Amino acid sequence: MITYIKGTLISKLPESIRGACFVIEVNGLAYEVLTHSTVVNATAQAEGDTIQLHTALIVRENALSVVGFLNREERDLFNLLQNASGVGVKVALALLEALSVGQLIEAIIENDYKTLTVAKGVGPKLAQKIAIELKDKITGWRSNIAAQPGLTKTTSAAHQNQTAFFEAESVLLALGYELPEIAKSFKQQVDNTSAEELGKLSSETILKNTLRDLATTV
Repeated sequence: MITYIKGTLISKLPESIRGACFVIEVNGLAYEVLTHSTVVNATAQAEGDTIQLHTALIVRENALSVVGFLNREERDLFNLLQNASGVGVKVALALLEALSVGQLIEAIIENDYKTLTVAKGVGPKLAQKIAIELKDKITGWRSNIAAQPGLTKTTSAAHQNQTAFFEAESVLLALGYELPEIAKSFKQQVDNTSAEELGKLSSETILKNTLRDLATTV
């Protein structure tokens, strides 16, 4: 898997025949990196500058595509979205363009398929399928990791709100993060939050805090 690409920015296009994309030159080769318009518009680099993007390599029978993002959590969520039937590169990018990582995760966890329909090309039937299939996938991680050393310790450290931390932990593991880095972020949140406020934290808030912490370590 190509986990990132770093090179000279040749061009960035919020729109093209293939959608939003970057062209990045690396060692004399120019790579087309697909993305969505929000990523292009948020990119500070100008043509000729060095740019690094977190990437996903998509292999299809008749196509090979590199898709890029400014941060790892968006790339990882893009990969997770690919697990839902009917979701390809175009639909996954449309979802990430329309909704933030936190909004997408919240919609999936709460089975809020109506929120997903704000994305271009995502109708009610596909939105329901995405919410159901990815919710099941995330929940399935619980049974697979329940016996792993350290899990109980991680969640029990926040016993005031164990369910919310467990929910957040399951999502983060499904996104590809490792238990030690998740536990470190959870500990920081527990240490820096009063007992009263800790009990009020939602899984969405815990997720946002953890993703922000993990993004700064990449």
